[in-house]
Amino acid sequence: MKTFAKIKNAVMVGAVVAVSCVTLTACSGSGEGSEALSKYEKADLSGYEGMKDYNKEIMLVDMTVDDIKKEVDKNGTFAFVASYSTCPYCNVIMPFLNDYAIQENTKVGYLDTRKNPEWKNNMEIDGYDTFLVMFGNYLRLDENEKRHLYVPHMFFIKNGKVVYNFQGVSELLENEDSTVTDEIAEDIKLKIKEGFDELK
Repeated sequence: MKTFAKIKNAVMVGAVVAVSCVTLTACSGSGEGSEALSKYEKADLSGYEGMKDYNKEIMLVDMTVDDIKKEVDKNGTFAFVASYSTCPYCNVIMPFLNDYAIQENTKVGYLDTRKNPEWKNNMEIDGYDTFLVMFGNYLRLDENEKRHLYVPHMFFIKNGKVVYNFQGVSELLENEDSTVTDEIAEDIKLKIKEGFDELK
C-alpha cells in the first residue's frame, strides 16, 4: 500500500497539472465518441488508489469484449482502456485519462480485466479469443510466445480500425515506485492527446 500511496500523491499533483493543458479537439468534439458509448453504464473506479480523492465526474464506461466488438463491427469511432484497479501503472494513468475525457466531453470505454474475481490474469477475461482476433497484432509476446494483454493498454479506434494504441504509462516511469514528475505527467498527457488526435 505504500507504493500506491506514493503513486497516488504524485498522480494527484500531476492530475492538477493535466487540467491546465491546451484544449484539444478529438472525436468527441463532434460528439462521435460520446454518442457511440453513451449507452454504456458509468464505470466504477472506486477501487483505484489513484482515484480515491478524485471528485470529478467519471467519464469511463464499462465495456466487455463483446461490446467492443459490436462497436468495431459498426465501424465505430471511440477509445477504450484495458485495465484493473490493483495494477500500479493503471492507477497512474487513470486520473490523466479521465481528466482528458472531461476536458473533451467524451466517454471512454473501460475493459476491466479483473471484473470477475476468478480472472487471475488478463488472458482469462471473457472473450479473450475474440480480443486476440481483433487486437492480437498490437499485443506483446509473453515468455511462452503467446500474445498477452498487458495493462494499461489504450486503443483508439476510428471507423472500426485501430489508428493508435499504447501499452504502459511512460517510458520515463522506471518502475512502480517511481515518483510521477511533471515531465512524466506531460509524457502521459501527450500519449493520450496523440491517440485522441488520431480520432479527428
